[in-house]
Amino acid sequence: VPGVPGNYELRYVLASDRQIVVTKPLTVVPVTATLDAPATVAAGSDIKVRWTGPGNSRDQITLAEPEQRSDRFRSYQNVDDTGEVELRVPGVPGNYELRYVLATDRQILITRPLAVAAVTATLQASRSAAPAAQIEVHWTGPANRRDMITLALPDSEGGNFKSYAPVKAGSNTVHVKTPKEPGSYVLRYIVSSDKQVIAEIPVTIE
Repeated sequence: VPGVPGNYELRYVLASDRQIVVTKPLTVVPVTATLDAPATVAAGSDIKVRWTGPGNSRDQITLAEPEQRSDRFRSYQNVDDTGEVELRVPGVPGNYELRYVLATDRQILITRPLAVAAVTATLQASRSAAPAAQIEVHWTGPANRRDMITLALPDSEGGNFKSYAPVKAGSNTVHVKTPKEPGSYVLRYIVSSDKQVIAEIPVTIE
């Protein structure tokens, strides 16, 4: 059934010449939905969203920028019979919105504003290390799923690095492998969502 309410008709159509043998009127009525979630969340975290709605096959709860079309989003989950989904929050702070989107015609039934707040981190490590060795890094930060400490070239983007170590809640020390090539590098705390750099210190490999 279309996602747009209105008056339609069912038809029996002959394959030969596409002749309509009979029609029957069909009225598509509006449906409603609700979304329940925190108003503010930390960048890069995961958010649980409780929902009610039609629960059609392939309906989605999406997290999008307000100006994005209904078929564009930052993260999504298909609805199921649990009435709850978990979404990855963007790593870039700002104003976003949660949406219940019908699979048919990508109609947005309801939106809910979501503020993504900035997060911070700190790094402590020796400012020099030997090539092809290990450098110990003490960190604080949000410890989101798949966050990492990386060793990278100073001018590289957050997703480009020479080596990395995943961070784990409950342990604030990691060991990162140093490259064979001497030179100037940076240690970084990377929020996995959007590969945002939220802390950085220089280190020389010599």
